[in-house]
Amino acid sequence: MQIANLIMKTAMNKKNLKSDFSFPTRASARTGLLVILALVVGLAVGGVWYWRLSKSHVEESVEAATPGVVLSQTTTRILAGLDTTINLSLFAPADVSALPATLNGFVTRVESLLAEYERVAAGKLRVTKCDPQSDAAAKAAAGVAGIVPFASENGEIVYLGLTVGNGARIESISPLAPEWETALEPDVTRAIQRVSAKNVVKSQVVDRSPTQPLPIDPAISEELLRMFPNLASQSFDDAAKILRESALAEFTAAVRAMQLKVQETEKQLAAAQGNKSEAEQQAAMKQLRAVQDVETKKLDEITSRLQTRIKVLERLKTVERAPGK
Repeated sequence: MQIANLIMKTAMNKKNLKSDFSFPTRASARTGLLVILALVVGLAVGGVWYWRLSKSHVEESVEAATPGVVLSQTTTRILAGLDTTINLSLFAPADVSALPATLNGFVTRVESLLAEYERVAAGKLRVTKCDPQSDAAAKAAAGVAGIVPFASENGEIVYLGLTVGNGARIESISPLAPEWETALEPDVTRAIQRVSAKNVVKSQVVDRSPTQPLPIDPAISEELLRMFPNLASQSFDDAAKILRESALAEFTAAVRAMQLKVQETEKQLAAAQGNKSEAEQQAAMKQLRAVQDVETKKLDEITSRLQTRIKVLERLKTVERAPGK
C-alpha cells in the first residue's frame, strides 16, 4: 500500500513537472506570433506611407504643370525641337471688367494655354501680355499686327489677339473668340512651326475671314466703332453710305473754303496788276499757288481718309459680332 502511494505521488510529480516545462514553450509561441503580427502591421503601415508619399509626388508633378491644360503630342514635339526663341504676344485688357462676362473665363484659359507653351518649351518661348487699352505702344503694335478691335457690351474698345514671332518673322492670330477656342492650339502651333522653319516662310495673319487682313489703324478703327456702336447688326453698305455722305459734306465745305481763299488771292493779284508792280504781281501769284496747293492737299486728304475708313470698315465687318456675344 505504501509502495502504491509512492508510485502515485511519483506519477503526479512527473505530470506537474511536465506541465511546468510547457509554460515557457507556450509563452515563446505567443511572443513569436506577436512579433510576426507586429512585422505585418509595420509592413502595411510602411506600404500605406510609401503609397501616400508617391501619390503626393505625382500630385506635385501634376501641379507643376498648368492646371487643366494638356498640350497635344504634336505641340510638345515641336516645342521640344525649337532651336530658336519664339515670342508670343497676347493683346488683351489687363482689366477684364472691360470684357463681356462670357469672355472673362476665355481670356483666363488663353493665358493658361500660353503659360503651358512657355513651360513646356523650357526657355525657348516667351509670353508677353500687352494691354492696348492702357499702353499706346501696345496699341500701335496691335494695329501693325492687324489685331481687329471690337466694342464690348459697355462700349469699351477691346483688343483681343495674339502674335507669334521669331525676329522679323511675325504672324498674327486675330480675332480670338470662344467660338474658335478648340482651334487655338493648332493655330498657335502651326504659326510657331512656320516662323521657326529653316526656310524663310512669308509671314501672314491667321484670319478666319475670307480675306487676308492688313495692318489696321487703331485710331480709325476706334473712331468707327464709336461712330457705329451697333456695327455688328449694321450692314456694310449702310455704314459705308454714312461715311461717304460725311466725306462729301466735308469735301464740299473744304471746296467752298478754298474758293473763298482763291478769290481773295485773285483780288490781290488783280490789284498788283493794276499797280503795274512786277514784285507785287509775283508775290500775289506765289500766294495764289500756295493757297491752291494747300486747299488741294486738304481735298486729297479727305478723299484718302474716306478710302482708308472704307477699308477699315471692311476689316471690322469681318468680325460680324463682338467675340463672346
